[in-house]
Amino acid sequence: MAQPRIAIIGTGLIGTSIGLALTSRKSRNYEVVGADRDRGNARQAKKMGALDREAGSLEEALTGAGIVILAVPVQAAKQILQESARFLAEGAVVTDTCSTKADILRWAEEFVPAHAHFVGGHPMAGKEKSGPAAATADLFKDATWAVTPSPRANEGRRSRRPWPRRVHGRGSSLH
Repeated sequence: MAQPRIAIIGTGLIGTSIGLALTSRKSRNYEVVGADRDRGNARQAKKMGALDREAGSLEEALTGAGIVILAVPVQAAKQILQESARFLAEGAVVTDTCSTKADILRWAEEFVPAHAHFVGGHPMAGKEKSGPAAATADLFKDATWAVTPSPRANEGRRSRRPWPRRVHGRGSSLH
Protein backbone atom coordinates (compact mmCIF):
# COMPACT_ATOMS: atom_id res chain seq x y z
CA MET A 1 0.00 0.00 0.00
CA ALA A 2 1.29 3.46 -0.90
CA GLN A 3 2.32 5.83 1.86
CA PRO A 4 -0.29 8.55 2.56
CA ARG A 5 0.60 11.84 0.87
CA ILE A 6 0.29 15.43 2.03
CA ALA A 7 0.66 17.90 -0.83
CA ILE A 8 1.77 21.47 -0.18
CA ILE A 9 1.10 23.85 -3.06
CA GLY A 10 3.18 26.97 -2.55
CA THR A 11 6.56 26.80 -0.85
CA GLY A 12 7.08 30.30 0.45
CA LEU A 13 7.30 31.15 4.16
CA ILE A 14 4.02 29.49 5.17
CA GLY A 15 4.13 26.41 2.93
CA THR A 16 7.77 25.66 3.75
CA SER A 17 7.14 26.18 7.48
CA ILE A 18 4.23 23.72 7.31
CA GLY A 19 6.49 21.28 5.49
CA LEU A 20 9.24 21.66 8.08
CA ALA A 21 6.75 21.06 10.89
CA LEU A 22 5.40 17.95 9.15
CA THR A 23 8.77 16.45 8.22
CA SER A 24 10.27 17.13 11.66
CA ARG A 25 7.85 14.75 13.38
CA LYS A 26 9.79 11.80 14.79
CA SER A 27 7.09 9.26 14.04
CA ARG A 28 5.32 9.78 10.74
CA ASN A 29 3.79 7.57 8.13
CA TYR A 30 3.21 10.06 5.33
CA GLU A 31 5.07 11.63 2.45
CA VAL A 32 5.23 15.41 2.08
CA VAL A 33 5.26 16.51 -1.56
CA GLY A 34 5.47 20.14 -2.64
CA ALA A 35 4.99 22.15 -5.77
CA ASP A 36 5.46 25.80 -6.56
CA ARG A 37 5.28 27.81 -9.76
CA ASP A 38 8.62 29.22 -8.64
CA ARG A 39 10.67 26.03 -8.97
CA GLY A 40 13.51 27.72 -7.09
CA ASN A 41 11.30 28.00 -4.00
CA ALA A 42 10.35 24.32 -4.22
CA ARG A 43 13.99 23.28 -4.66
CA GLN A 44 15.00 25.37 -1.65
CA ALA A 45 12.18 23.90 0.46
CA LYS A 46 13.35 20.39 -0.50
CA LYS A 47 16.97 21.21 0.38
CA MET A 48 15.81 22.55 3.76
CA GLY A 49 14.06 19.24 4.47
CA ALA A 50 10.52 20.65 4.25
CA LEU A 51 9.61 18.24 1.45
CA ASP A 52 10.29 14.58 0.90
CA ARG A 53 9.84 15.21 -2.80
CA GLU A 54 9.51 18.19 -5.11
CA ALA A 55 6.77 17.66 -7.67
CA GLY A 56 7.32 18.91 -11.19
CA SER A 57 3.65 19.72 -11.69
CA LEU A 58 0.39 20.29 -9.87
CA GLU A 59 -0.85 16.94 -11.17
CA GLU A 60 2.18 15.11 -9.78
CA ALA A 61 1.80 16.77 -6.37
CA LEU A 62 -1.93 16.16 -6.05
CA THR A 63 -2.30 12.67 -7.48
CA GLY A 64 -3.05 10.39 -4.54
CA ALA A 65 -2.81 13.13 -1.89
CA GLY A 66 -5.18 12.70 1.04
CA ILE A 67 -4.49 16.19 2.36
CA VAL A 68 -3.83 19.20 0.14
CA ILE A 69 -2.58 22.48 1.61
CA LEU A 70 -2.79 25.57 -0.59
CA ALA A 71 -0.19 27.97 0.79
CA VAL A 72 -0.58 30.59 -1.92
CA PRO A 73 -1.67 34.23 -2.04
CA VAL A 74 -5.42 34.87 -2.27
CA GLN A 75 -5.05 36.20 -5.82
CA ALA A 76 -3.55 32.85 -6.95
CA ALA A 77 -5.98 30.58 -5.09
CA LYS A 78 -8.85 30.72 -7.59
CA GLN A 79 -6.76 29.54 -10.52
CA ILE A 80 -5.05 26.83 -8.46
CA LEU A 81 -8.38 25.53 -7.12
CA GLN A 82 -9.71 25.43 -10.67
CA GLU A 83 -6.62 23.66 -12.03
CA SER A 84 -6.53 21.23 -9.09
CA ALA A 85 -10.08 19.93 -9.41
CA ARG A 86 -9.37 17.10 -11.84
CA PHE A 87 -6.43 15.78 -9.80
CA LEU A 88 -8.05 15.61 -6.34
CA ALA A 89 -8.35 12.11 -4.92
CA GLU A 90 -11.59 10.61 -3.64
CA GLY A 91 -12.04 11.84 -0.05
CA ALA A 92 -9.16 14.34 -0.20
CA VAL A 93 -9.24 17.18 2.31
CA VAL A 94 -8.22 20.51 0.80
CA THR A 95 -7.32 23.48 2.99
CA ASP A 96 -5.69 26.84 2.45
CA THR A 97 -3.71 29.41 4.40
CA CYS A 98 -5.17 32.55 2.84
CA SER A 99 -5.94 35.53 5.05
CA THR A 100 -9.51 36.03 3.83
CA LYS A 101 -12.19 33.39 3.46
CA ALA A 102 -15.31 34.62 1.63
CA ASP A 103 -13.76 34.42 -1.86
CA ILE A 104 -11.88 31.21 -1.11
CA LEU A 105 -15.03 29.44 0.10
CA ARG A 106 -16.96 30.62 -2.96
CA TRP A 107 -14.21 29.34 -5.28
CA ALA A 108 -13.98 26.05 -3.37
CA GLU A 109 -17.73 25.53 -3.77
CA GLU A 110 -17.33 26.21 -7.49
CA PHE A 111 -14.22 24.14 -8.21
CA VAL A 112 -13.61 21.48 -5.54
CA PRO A 113 -15.42 18.35 -6.75
CA ALA A 114 -18.06 16.66 -4.60
CA HIS A 115 -15.75 13.72 -3.89
CA ALA A 116 -13.31 16.02 -2.01
CA HIS A 117 -13.76 18.23 1.05
CA PHE A 118 -12.69 21.86 1.52
CA VAL A 119 -11.92 23.29 4.95
CA GLY A 120 -10.63 26.87 4.80
CA GLY A 121 -7.81 27.76 7.14
CA HIS A 122 -5.75 30.72 8.22
CA PRO A 123 -2.77 30.35 10.53
CA MET A 124 -2.34 33.42 12.70
CA ALA A 125 1.42 33.40 12.24
CA GLY A 126 3.98 34.95 9.99
CA LYS A 127 7.14 37.01 9.82
CA GLU A 128 8.30 40.24 8.30
CA LYS A 129 10.44 38.24 5.88
CA SER A 130 9.01 36.01 3.17
CA GLY A 131 10.14 33.05 1.13
CA PRO A 132 11.34 29.60 2.08
CA ALA A 133 14.61 30.88 3.58
CA ALA A 134 12.62 32.55 6.39
CA ALA A 135 10.65 29.37 7.19
CA THR A 136 10.92 27.56 10.52
CA ALA A 137 9.38 24.34 11.83
CA ASP A 138 8.05 26.17 14.90
CA LEU A 139 6.37 29.10 13.12
CA PHE A 140 2.94 27.81 14.19
CA LYS A 141 3.87 26.84 17.76
CA ASP A 142 1.18 28.28 20.06
CA ALA A 143 -0.44 29.99 17.06
CA THR A 144 -4.18 30.07 16.51
CA TRP A 145 -5.41 28.51 13.28
CA ALA A 146 -8.80 29.82 12.13
CA VAL A 147 -10.85 27.14 10.38
CA THR A 148 -13.79 27.81 8.08
CA PRO A 149 -15.26 24.57 6.69
CA SER A 150 -17.25 24.75 3.50
CA PRO A 151 -20.90 23.75 3.89
CA ARG A 152 -20.16 20.56 1.91
CA ALA A 153 -17.21 19.47 4.06
CA ASN A 154 -17.82 16.11 5.70
CA GLU A 155 -17.81 16.52 9.49
CA GLY A 156 -15.45 13.57 9.94
CA ARG A 157 -12.95 15.03 7.49
CA ARG A 158 -12.84 18.36 9.31
CA SER A 159 -10.97 16.73 12.19
CA ARG A 160 -8.19 15.34 9.93
CA ARG A 161 -5.73 18.13 10.38
CA PRO A 162 -2.01 18.62 9.91
CA TRP A 163 -2.17 21.80 11.97
CA PRO A 164 -1.80 22.65 15.67
CA ARG A 165 -4.44 21.82 18.26
CA ARG A 166 -5.34 25.47 18.90
CA VAL A 167 -7.99 25.75 16.21
CA HIS A 168 -10.97 28.10 16.11
CA GLY A 169 -13.90 27.74 13.73
CA ARG A 170 -15.05 30.94 12.04
CA GLY A 171 -17.61 31.89 9.47
CA SER A 172 -16.25 33.44 6.30
CA SER A 173 -17.90 36.78 7.02
CA LEU A 174 -16.23 36.93 10.43
CA HIS A 175 -12.81 36.20 9.10
